[in-house]
Amino acid sequence: MTPLPAEGRDDGGTGPWPFDLRWQGHIRPGHFTWDCPKCGATNSGDLADEPVSGWDAPRWQLTGDRDAPTLRPSLGCWACYPEGHYWCNEGVLSNV
Repeated sequence: MTPLPAEGRDDGGTGPWPFDLRWQGHIRPGHFTWDCPKCGATNSGDLADEPVSGWDAPRWQLTGDRDAPTLRPSLGCWACYPEGHYWCNEGVLSNV
C-alpha cells in the first residue's frame, strides 16, 4: 500500500482510511498484516480471546467478521508511532 500523503487528503489527516487487513492463516491461526496509511510500513498481529495492549506481545480481539473487522486494542505502526496510531472499526481506520 502506498501511504496517503497528508497534503493530498481532504480529511485534515484524521481519516477515516480504507483498510486492507490481510489474514495470514498459513503463518498461524488468527495472524494478520496491515499497512500503515501514514508511512506504508507493514505491521502484523495476532488475534486472541482477550485483548492485550503493549508492544511486547500484543493480541487483538476481533468483533464482527473478517471482511469488516473491528479490532481492540488500537493498532500502532512500529515505524511511525505515535503518529501512526489507529482504531479499526468495521474495516475502517481512524486516528486514535
